Amino acid sequence: MMILPESTRSILAIDVDALFSQAGISALKELLDRRSLDPSVRSPVELLLRHSLGADVGATMETIVLAQTTRAEHGFLLSAKLKVGTLDEIFDPSELSEHETYQGNVIYEKKGSSLRVGRLAEDRLVVGSAPGLRAAIDTLSGTDPGLRSAAIAPYVSSLEGNDSFAFVLGLPALYGVVDAQGSGVATLRQARAVTGVVSFSRDSFAGHARVHMDNAAEYVTRFNRLTAKTPAPSLGTGDDGAVEIPISKSPLEKTSGEVIASRAFLKQLVHAMDAVEYAEGVTHRGNVPWMNFDVGGDPNSVFINFEFRGPEEIAAFEAKVLPAGFRLAPLRILETDEPTYFLVLNAYNSSGGLVEGARAEWSVFVHDPEVDHPRFLVVEAAAENMSADAVNLITPPAPVSHAHEEGEIVSHVAEEDPDGGTPRHYFTSRIRWPQESEDRVGLAREFVAANDFIYWGNGVSDRTLYNASMHNRDAVRIAEADTKIVDETPWSAYLHPVPKHSYVYLNPLEIVISPWWNLDAPYLDVTEEYRQSLSDFKKNFYPAAVLGIAEGAVGGEGDALAPFRVGTVAPSAYFHFAVSDPGGLIDALGLHADTELAVLRILEGDVAPRPYFLLRVDAVDGMARGARVECTTFVTRNGGRPYSLVVERFAEEILPDPDLVFRLPGRVEHEVVEDDLQTMLEAPGFAFEARVDLGDTHPGLPTLDWIEAGDHVCSRSGVCDKVFYAGETMEMPVAVARPAAVQIDRLVNPWVEFLEPDPAHVFVRETPQYFAWNPWRNVVIRRSKDACP
Repeated sequence: MMILPESTRSILAIDVDALFSQAGISALKELLDRRSLDPSVRSPVELLLRHSLGADVGATMETIVLAQTTRAEHGFLLSAKLKVGTLDEIFDPSELSEHETYQGNVIYEKKGSSLRVGRLAEDRLVVGSAPGLRAAIDTLSGTDPGLRSAAIAPYVSSLEGNDSFAFVLGLPALYGVVDAQGSGVATLRQARAVTGVVSFSRDSFAGHARVHMDNAAEYVTRFNRLTAKTPAPSLGTGDDGAVEIPISKSPLEKTSGEVIASRAFLKQLVHAMDAVEYAEGVTHRGNVPWMNFDVGGDPNSVFINFEFRGPEEIAAFEAKVLPAGFRLAPLRILETDEPTYFLVLNAYNSSGGLVEGARAEWSVFVHDPEVDHPRFLVVEAAAENMSADAVNLITPPAPVSHAHEEGEIVSHVAEEDPDGGTPRHYFTSRIRWPQESEDRVGLAREFVAANDFIYWGNGVSDRTLYNASMHNRDAVRIAEADTKIVDETPWSAYLHPVPKHSYVYLNPLEIVISPWWNLDAPYLDVTEEYRQSLSDFKKNFYPAAVLGIAEGAVGGEGDALAPFRVGTVAPSAYFHFAVSDPGGLIDALGLHADTELAVLRILEGDVAPRPYFLLRVDAVDGMARGARVECTTFVTRNGGRPYSLVVERFAEEILPDPDLVFRLPGRVEHEVVEDDLQTMLEAPGFAFEARVDLGDTHPGLPTLDWIEAGDHVCSRSGVCDKVFYAGETMEMPVAVARPAAVQIDRLVNPWVEFLEPDPAHVFVRETPQYFAWNPWRNVVIRRSKDACP
């Protein structure tokens, strides 16, 4: 008998004797003592131990059910069938005291724990929060109809058997409508429940899972076709329409690298197929297309920056070249610049879904027609391979090159001779490289943020997202004597002949682009007929291109890409606690010997850098919706760039996880009440309550190093996401709370002893941010010919 309320949404059922005999153990702690225990096994065992309150599970319990309800205050509820007759045979009587009596049942408090204990039937022990135990008593008395009326009731029969572990998880679609991002058949996010069983041997585990969803047959057919050339096991469809997923035999103990490798199948099932689902919804007014676009290496990107001669040339250029209604905008390119009017040549090599090979772009900076911010506007673009652009639709290839030749970076742009003769080079630059003595320069934030929207000559814009490879890297300024230029372009008539400065990036650039973002904008300098041509091209070309990339990612070719936004429902909040004991935190996290805590300044104006622990709360929409909690610390490896290491993560809905396979929902309450941002968070071993007075803040600017630390977000097993963002993240001030505006009412987590008790910095973003990400970027989906034997 499972004494579980109607609100039960997830159940893990353990046959204790089967587990102990199969795994060859006499106590659960023996599993946890294996330091390399697979995280997906460690997590449920830790949950079980936490809720068994130190009891000798093997000696006192036959079966255990660990359940979670839709009621956040219930937390987890353990219900065990006992081998013994009294509580005194399970717990030391001196550690139990009566907490309350509810409906004639005594609820006990156990010393040193916030959980409560009750023996609610002759052979039944229940452990959980006080509200959880009261719900169990209501079930026992009939006040609550219990599990037979739960939404997951149709799936509970899957728990019956002799397997070590059996589980049923109610998913969001069981409790409400989950909008499809595409057709709804290329993703598991429309599923109602997951059930499964896992059996153990002494050194391994195996089993199967079943995903209960409409259109399971279509999902299985699509997945099996796309993964046919990878080692992924073939999926099946059960008689009841569930997706049958094998859990292949896997060692109990894994190295970090083995955990990453074992997650490739899960990446295909969830993230890669989610990208296919999103791509199927790409239309002119539906999902927008996003594609990775990489720039550089050997040689890296070159910028040659010319200044306009004066007001007359500026006025003439605006009248003759710019689309109607657009004006040139002054800005700084280098941090040391004063704002001025530039025309820049950017020469680079590219790869990605839009352009391949050498490319040269002449651009100016214009006032954004919707917000007063300078943006790029491309007045001429030439590429060595055919490309699409908003002015010409299709631009044929041209004689363009960008190469490292005998101590120089040489960039040539030419035009074909219509009679078939030698192409005429109308622009050539030669830059001595490498430099004998490097003059390192930093780029101004507003120059990088000008990339947010890149306009074409008719006002159509591409939207771009980027990371610190653009905004937090030094470039090398090239001395005038080390630059030789031949410029026969029409733009030279408007410019000083000698560049104001030139520079070379020291690294490749990583960019994400969504082409032709604003086709409905009223300011486009196009005829309605041409606007329709652009719209037709976009809806015919880009959906197929994005879908091809997404389907290729499922099959091990490239990476899946997905957008999401945060802060659309509630502000994003960032609580930074200084680390008082770095060595203790490093030991507690079990970091690699070559990994150390990064020392950062969080906000511009901070005096001294320190190691920090960040608790972040976001409201997310996109393919992964709902409120999300992420606790990270900032680390470096082998002295490299800073990145984020996730030490705790949960959300208000079930969350795919690179360590645990999935994370069960936690309690996430995060909302603005009048002028207060109120936050209440709870998960096993974790609790946080805080209040921030939004009326007592001042603007502040996060440092570029802090922003860069969010470019790569890695789990403790080493699985990393790559993240891209725009100028709103990089240059928009945050609302920094003054110390008196922050009230921390509760802070419980395994790392609190290594942290200072009061947060050093708390800030809030009250405007939404747009992101794109390559989830689990370093988890390689191998093609069969590359698969390890």
